[in-house]
Amino acid sequence: MEEKFVGFDGKSIGATEVKNRETVAAGKFVEEVHAGQTKDCTAECFCNKKPGDYVKGTGLKLCAKLSKNDKYFLARYPGQQGLHAVGCPFGEPISESKGKRSAAIIHADGFTNAKVTVKFKLGNKKAVAKRVPRIKKHSSKVTGRNSCKQQGMLEVMMCEAGLNLWIEPAKRTNASTFTALQSVAEKWTVNNAPLLNNFMLFDAETEHCTWENKRDELKGLSNKKSRAAVLVLAEVMHAERTVDVWKLKLLKDSPMVELSEEMSSHLSEKFPSAFARLKQCGKTGNCHVFALVLISVDMAGVEVVEHISLQLMSRDFIPVRSFKEVKLANAAVKNKRKFMTHLLKIRGFRFVPDFEFFDVGYRCFFEVFGYSSEDYQKTKGIKIDYWEDKKIFLKHWDGKGRVPNLPTKDEAAEYHEKLRQAKKSKRAGV
Repeated sequence: MEEKFVGFDGKSIGATEVKNRETVAAGKFVEEVHAGQTKDCTAECFCNKKPGDYVKGTGLKLCAKLSKNDKYFLARYPGQQGLHAVGCPFGEPISESKGKRSAAIIHADGFTNAKVTVKFKLGNKKAVAKRVPRIKKHSSKVTGRNSCKQQGMLEVMMCEAGLNLWIEPAKRTNASTFTALQSVAEKWTVNNAPLLNNFMLFDAETEHCTWENKRDELKGLSNKKSRAAVLVLAEVMHAERTVDVWKLKLLKDSPMVELSEEMSSHLSEKFPSAFARLKQCGKTGNCHVFALVLISVDMAGVEVVEHISLQLMSRDFIPVRSFKEVKLANAAVKNKRKFMTHLLKIRGFRFVPDFEFFDVGYRCFFEVFGYSSEDYQKTKGIKIDYWEDKKIFLKHWDGKGRVPNLPTKDEAAEYHEKLRQAKKSKRAGV
């Protein structure tokens, strides 16, 4: 993996060397960073920059912290979670281990190893349900590895590709989006096999013959007992629904593929909002819908979508969770704001905010509350109180009418000034 560097006041040193905290050069470097912090000067990490772009003031902030052994060490700056490149010593894994079980998605040395609940060989006959023996309480101590679902895999790939981050405004296209996702897929191992062995990307320029070749390959791997399958990531160009099943168009020159009756029924009952998203495909330029689909092919060459995971995207291919968030993301891009959408859990926080803005001088979250049910309103109040307790500047929108004014530096400064005044009053016993 290419060595990453950090810089401080015109100097630079290898990021790995600094992180080790052992060498004399690293120790001296960190001491200088600590001394410089009193002058509002911090070190920077250039993990997302090319060697020729190490310009002071353009990197991710780092800070010096005091360890239990009274030694200073360099660490990620507060509020920069998820912004460092995968494999950067100052970054953090997207998925964490729970208890003694290994994480479903592990990042190491610039590569990603994942355990996903997906099978590329599907039986033609339904398995007979077997009686599961009762598990004793002490058996829960047995360790094993967690696994993530197909939807979780899609969201992690989106974040690894940096699509949820909008820092340096640039026109993002279908082609550039899939290029970023392709570079991520090349570094993934799923269920102990390279992802690209069972994975395809369909961008706007992919020709139908590409899929035909893969379909013939899967057809040859299928037999009377099982059928072969492949994961396909594509933008849904069109979708339509018959009485029992849905059909999707994933390639411009190819016929539509059908969802299995089981999958169509499952989506109808559990995720009715998915159909609302699919209806928008190809009808508006304000949003996009990406789908990670597991397509099986039998001996006769019949294609069926066995499983589907959907990701709603803004006009500029930024992943979001609702159409209201699409409006907010489009407005933020139009106003040239620097922000990110959060799809994954943030270490140390109970809730996941919808948006985080980086251009107001303080940590700033934005929540979009779009439902009016009683239970949802209770959750809304809990989340607002939670961020208030965390002393994080929060703006929120109920999703009605036009997009409200986005957070500003003055609003953030005013909020934190009130916090400082409250703290002073508390100390004074007022």
